[in-house]
Amino acid sequence: MLVQELISQEIPPLKLTDTVAKALDWMDQFKVSHLAVTDGRKLLGLISENDLLDSADAELLLSEHKTHLLQCFVFEHQHAYDVLRLMSSLELSLIPVLNATEHYQGSISTMNLIHHLSTMASVEHPGGVLVLEMNQNDYSASQIAQIVESNNAKLLSLHVSSS
Repeated sequence: MLVQELISQEIPPLKLTDTVAKALDWMDQFKVSHLAVTDGRKLLGLISENDLLDSADAELLLSEHKTHLLQCFVFEHQHAYDVLRLMSSLELSLIPVLNATEHYQGSISTMNLIHHLSTMASVEHPGGVLVLEMNQNDYSASQIAQIVESNNAKLLSLHVSSS
């Protein structure tokens, strides 16, 4: 699943002419702690709720707010796992998406990502979970699928981990 399939326009980006109060209001409304800041189609960065809460003046424009914008984004041709890894490692609630020419395309929220990953992992389908513990060299995924399907069942998703 590519990032372009996860992009949402549901959460609009902020502009430098928006106020701290507006940014905090949108964060509360959309249940995120980060928002993208853009100048037209150019991504300027991510602003965090913690940085905004430190502001003394809620009517201060974002262009005047002395805060560091986090330079964090993914490209639309990347895989959903790249989004998961980045959002997890940086503890982000939203990540901006850029196209190949680095124009802002939209964003992906944590809830949107979880929804799409649950679809990808087939957890919405009825069925059971089968846990197999074996040596790595004993079976291949294709052999396991063949055994399952020879017993009139379907393998909807597969996760492999080594402990």
